Amino acid sequence: MRNHLKQYLSLKLPVGAQLWSAFVAGTPVKPTQIEGGTYRIPLAKSQIDDGGQQGFPVEVVYYMPVPKLGPVGYRQVVFPVPDAPVSRVFWSLYLPEKYRFLYFGGDMEKGRLASPLSSVMGRAIVSDELSYDAKKGTPAARDGERFRKDLDEVSESFDGSVNAAAKAAPASVAHQEAMEKEMLHANTQQLVQGVFPIGFDVPASGQLFHFGQVMIVGQEPHITMTYVHVTIVKTLIVILLGLLIGFIVRSRALLIESIYSLLEKIRSLEAAILRRTQQPGV
Repeated sequence: MRNHLKQYLSLKLPVGAQLWSAFVAGTPVKPTQIEGGTYRIPLAKSQIDDGGQQGFPVEVVYYMPVPKLGPVGYRQVVFPVPDAPVSRVFWSLYLPEKYRFLYFGGDMEKGRLASPLSSVMGRAIVSDELSYDAKKGTPAARDGERFRKDLDEVSESFDGSVNAAAKAAPASVAHQEAMEKEMLHANTQQLVQGVFPIGFDVPASGQLFHFGQVMIVGQEPHITMTYVHVTIVKTLIVILLGLLIGFIVRSRALLIESIYSLLEKIRSLEAAILRRTQQPGV
C-alpha cells in the first residue's frame, strides 16, 4: 500500500477470526484490537523518490477455526476488509484435495479452474512440486504455466470494467505471482523478541483456485462454494458409466434383433414373390 497521512490501517476480520501476526514493510508490528473483530495496524510512511510515492507490503496472518467438511455441503468465506480503498484484489484459495467444488458463487471474478467441469476433473490440484519458474517441460513447469494462465484470466475478466486499473494489470499479475512463489518456497520466519508475530508458509498442496475484484470500498468480498466428497463423485461416475455400458449393450442387442427381424421379413417377401412368379398364367 501507499501511505502518507494515516497512522493506522483498520482491518475487519471475518467473524470468529483471531489475528496472530502482522508485518509492515517486512517489520513485525503489534496490532491493537478495538471492537467487533476490527484491528488497528500501525503503518509506515511511503518513501518518495524520483518515481513518486513508493508502496510497501502489509502482511497479516489470522486464524479462524471452521467445522470439518461433510460429504456434501455449502460454505462461505469472507475477505478481510480494510478501511482504505483497494484498487485490485487477487485471492488465491487453497482447498482440500479430497473434495470437488461444483459451484463457486459470491461477488468476485473467478478463473477457469473454478468452473464445475475443471473442479470435477481435478484440474486445480497442486502439489509441493508446483513452481512458477521450474524447468520447461517438467510436470511442475506445466502446472505452473497452467496456474499462471488462470491468474491472468482472472485479471482479464475485470480489466474491461476499470480502464485505469486495467493499465496496471500485467504488473499486478506479475506481483501476485512473485508473492505466491515467495510464500510457497519461503522458510518460516523467526519469532521476534517482545512481539508476537509468526510467519507461516502457504500450503503448497490441495486445490488452488484464483479469484479477483477491483475497487473495493467499504464492502465485504466473499466467495460461496458448493462441494461434494470425491468418493461420491467417483461413485456417481462409476454408476453412470455402468448405465451407459448397459444401455450400449442393450441397444446393441436390440439392434441385432431388429436386423435379424428385418432379414426375416426380406426373406419372406422374396419367397412370396418367387411363389407368385411360378404360378401358371402369371
